Amino acid sequence: MKENQLKTALELNQISSRELERTSRIFETSAEHQSTLNGICAIALVFLTYLGPYTYGFRHLILTVH
Repeated sequence: MKENQLKTALELNQISSRELERTSRIFETSAEHQSTLNGICAIALVFLTYLGPYTYGFRHLILTVH
C-alpha cells in the first residue's frame, strides 16, 4: 500500500512539474502576444465592419471563393 502511495505521489509530482514548466512558458510569451493583441482586434473589427452591410450569401461567397 505504501508503495502505491509513493508511486502516486511521484506521478503527481512529475505532472505538477510539467504543468509548472508549461505555464511558465505561457507567461513568458504572454507579453509578446499582448503587444499584438490590439492590432489583431483592430483588423478583426475592420473585417467585420466591412462584411456587416452585405447579405449572408455575399459574405459566404467572399469568405469561401479563393
